[in-house]
Amino acid sequence: ADEFVYKTVETASYLLAQKYNKELDLKIDSIVRLISAAQEPDGYLRTPHTIYWLRNGKTPRARRWSNLNGDLELYC
Repeated sequence: ADEFVYKTVETASYLLAQKYNKELDLKIDSIVRLISAAQEPDGYLRTPHTIYWLRNGKTPRARRWSNLNGDLELYC
């Protein structure tokens, strides 16, 4: 459901461009900081992939971009 968070941040950003709201701006900043902290060193972020790997102690990680027809990885 990563995509819903990203779309919400995008929509809120558009709202800020139309009419500034300090509370909304601060909320967006806090969400962006969380997203940034969750990214892997190369910038990749797909929480189902990362969570599955961490929970199951998988080494090496599942291949990225390996199920583009059945997953929303590319979209996210």
